[in-house]
Amino acid sequence: MATIQWRPEINALTVPQSYWIRFMPRNTAGRKDIAADIARTHPNFNEADILTTFPANLHRNCPNYQEP
Repeated sequence: MATIQWRPEINALTVPQSYWIRFMPRNTAGRKDIAADIARTHPNFNEADILTTFPANLHRNCPNYQEP
């Protein structure tokens, strides 16, 4: 079972001082890894097609996405 990695950070908005938990990713997947996973799940699409439309899908699903 994987454990969750985290660290406490100061919450600057509170008086008296308090802390909040920042979760830290251990392993992250790149664009090609994500495209391969999607292609395995949805065999109608190949990895190249998914990589072509990947930025458009991220813009729609994640408002904080920034171009690499």
